Amino acid sequence: MGGIGIIKFKKLTKTAVLLPLLIFIVTFIYGALKFDFSGNTPNQPYGLIYSFVILQFVFIGYIVSFIVNGVVAVFFLKKMNQKEPQVQRLISIYVTSWLLLLVLFWKIGYSSLFPYTTLFSPGTIGVGLMVLFVAITGWLVVDRSRDFTGDRVKSIHVKSVVFGGMIPIVLILLTVGTRLGFLTYAQNNRNDEYQQVIEEKLHSVGTKGDVQIVKAYDSSNSTHVQLDYTVTQEGISVSAKGVLERSNLKDKWELTDSTLTTYDHSIQTILQVPAHSKEAKAFLDGFSEEVEKSIAKSGLTKEIGVNTPLEKNEIRTAYDLPYLAYNNEGSTKKIKQWAKENSQSTNKKQSVFGGYAAVTVKQLMKSQMIIANVPIQYPYVEESDFDEREENAIKYRDEVIKNLDYSKLMDGYYEIKVDSSSYPRLFLVKNHQMSEVDGLLSSSMLREPTDDLGSFGSDYKEW
Repeated sequence: MGGIGIIKFKKLTKTAVLLPLLIFIVTFIYGALKFDFSGNTPNQPYGLIYSFVILQFVFIGYIVSFIVNGVVAVFFLKKMNQKEPQVQRLISIYVTSWLLLLVLFWKIGYSSLFPYTTLFSPGTIGVGLMVLFVAITGWLVVDRSRDFTGDRVKSIHVKSVVFGGMIPIVLILLTVGTRLGFLTYAQNNRNDEYQQVIEEKLHSVGTKGDVQIVKAYDSSNSTHVQLDYTVTQEGISVSAKGVLERSNLKDKWELTDSTLTTYDHSIQTILQVPAHSKEAKAFLDGFSEEVEKSIAKSGLTKEIGVNTPLEKNEIRTAYDLPYLAYNNEGSTKKIKQWAKENSQSTNKKQSVFGGYAAVTVKQLMKSQMIIANVPIQYPYVEESDFDEREENAIKYRDEVIKNLDYSKLMDGYYEIKVDSSSYPRLFLVKNHQMSEVDGLLSSSMLREPTDDLGSFGSDYKEW
């Protein structure tokens, strides 16, 4: 490589190692200028322009810079044994910083895409420090190398390499680690305060149990906090959502809304326990099996199925799997009666949560307070006609319902639909006979407690 070629190569390498730092600085300056907007609100650090136009280029820019610096890192490592101990130490710092940058960006680095507003978040601190280290050490390696081909072969100085690699690691532990520890400590303190407020409110209305905060959507200066929490009685847990509010930072928190209040006002929330019990799983598995048999009896196994393999780019949600739904239009009279009987039981697990947690799936089906749903997948065929697919989905659905063996189904409401975009059909089974039901009932899925529990508004009950 000639002298001019070496000079050009050094310039390109210096540009490569500076690229992540330049992206970080440019995005910070963009936020500091505040010339973006969000809706009708002007002067935003990162608004609609950034989110919908610039952000994707920033992300791609980071990815390209990581790849380019990966190539540089490999080149440096190949030439390491030709360098002086000081340069070897710099190469070690550079490579370690690049690796840490990849890990931090992948794990907690989303905040670094908005550095002006998230400057003190652990992800932004870590990414900011590592892009700085990559830029400085990469530049120094190039600057202190006489050339990239003519240095005579030397030995690897292990102490220099190890010492260099430890510098960015220790720095990340001292900065990001300390910041994470501080934030965790502060969050735990806030969670303890939230827990006490919720327990006091629930206990005051007769809802006992130990409260555990699952997730709080807050900050240190919040006056409005949305959170997920659990209440546990005798080893049985119910998941809930709630809202805490206060007028100012000096006032005490107040639980203003919650999906779990008094037992009688929180039936739907508590029924997540029986809806996801072993009994419920066995019931839904049995219903699904009968649907599969009906599909086979109808000669439709090549067209539809309950558990068909995922198609390319297909994403399935809880609504695409068998589930139980709460009948919002049903009468709770029978459930309240069964719950009252359970609450008087000497078996503590039977009496928890006012007895509602021990109501069986069979009782819930019999009272027509839940609806058993089995969605049927209808794999997409390329170039198929949309209207024809819709007609087929309805035809297949009706055929499956007609050929079901109702002697294997317990009394209650059932709902079947073919394809997520088609119309479901509700029917009632009583004494092993199917009865037609006009229209549909308003219902809400009894979600898996560990899943997202839904919105922060429509689920709340009055105290």
